[in-house]
Amino acid sequence: MEALKIFSGKFPELRDHGRVELVLKGFGPGRQGALSAIFGPMGEEIRGRINRVTDATTLAIGNVRSSNRKRR
Repeated sequence: MEALKIFSGKFPELRDHGRVELVLKGFGPGRQGALSAIFGPMGEEIRGRINRVTDATTLAIGNVRSSNRKRR
């Protein structure tokens, strides 16, 4: 909730006109908290400005598995 206030204070020109692309990267409690804040009642101001939601989480597919460390 506080992050939305800071964002709207930092970019006041987006309040009247402008579009926002939401890029999500990584998993965790911060991602879920940010989404619930944006799509909750506090995010009404910015929700209408979201143009695109993109997931930029890196996933390792088909990589060679590294060898185990030697135990001593």
